[in-house]
Amino acid sequence: MGIYKRADSPFFWLALERPGQRPKYEPTRIRHDAPSPHLRRENEKLAEFEYHTRMLQLATEAAGLTAKPQITFRTYANWYLETIVPMHGSKARERSAIAHLKDAFGNTPLHLIDRAAEIERRADRLKHVSPSTVDRETDVLKSMLREAVPKYLTSSPLVGLKRHRETVQSKKRRPRIFTAEEEARLIEATRDPETRALILVALDTLMRLTDVRTLRRDQVFDGYVHVEVPKVEPYDAELSARAKRALDALPANGSPYYFPSRWRGAKPRPLSVNTVWRIFRDACAQAKIPVGRKHRGVTFHSLRHTGTTRMLATPGVSPIDVMEQGGWTNLRQLARYGHGSREGRRRAVERA
Repeated sequence: MGIYKRADSPFFWLALERPGQRPKYEPTRIRHDAPSPHLRRENEKLAEFEYHTRMLQLATEAAGLTAKPQITFRTYANWYLETIVPMHGSKARERSAIAHLKDAFGNTPLHLIDRAAEIERRADRLKHVSPSTVDRETDVLKSMLREAVPKYLTSSPLVGLKRHRETVQSKKRRPRIFTAEEEARLIEATRDPETRALILVALDTLMRLTDVRTLRRDQVFDGYVHVEVPKVEPYDAELSARAKRALDALPANGSPYYFPSRWRGAKPRPLSVNTVWRIFRDACAQAKIPVGRKHRGVTFHSLRHTGTTRMLATPGVSPIDVMEQGGWTNLRQLARYGHGSREGRRRAVERA
């Protein structure tokens, strides 16, 4: 029972089981003779979805109940991308995660995605990416399924599903910071005004990549930046003289953003995350600094770690001031961004 093919029809047919009665046979409008193997597989999944939908309708009709509307994961994901994601902070990361989730679940009915299906997907993804990446995708899926309640789901099936990060956090490598020589070399190599401003603002204000790339001109005041981030409460970060000069050197171009998109659309928008990463990689390549954790290199986030470490090592600077500069709410969060050194530990030992 289920879906089947008939020699006299190019469409899939449904064999719907009914307790105490003969099966009910119905045609679909989904072709089983699509021109490519990929389309044939997708059509078969669509036919299976229609089969489950019709079986649910028959069951609810027999029980005198009203069924919840059914929707495929792909259709629901497209709605979620258009309606919910724009209200979140890390839009690019969410879009990337949802793209992988759509590859995994595709035309699977939303109500059939359960804990077992997600565990199976995670096991397959772990063959290709890190546990932290899988965790982020699971977090996005959890958020999507919570949003589907109560319209499509009675409750989310992933409540309580643990993250890999709980067991591998101690093994996670922190971003490498720039050495003093690398920092000087990077700044010296960045002659392009936009690249120089991106790096100096991230290094001296301790702002995150998303906050730097979306920095608007109305956020910069006399000596400080008002940082508006959905991840934490808004806060003010002091702006160094060299970072201020770098921002002032950028042409306005009629955009509210300091770093406007290079795609000239009708609506002003900031640089994309990928574009910022490309600019950063090119600058590091010019300064002969390795990039990427796999190569024991730096990342854009290393600028935040490097600036924090430098400030904490400056005589007379209070850790509370550094904490407020980076927008952290407690010293425990600050400690994750401060990096010690063997030389520093040696000096501490000798002074003791």
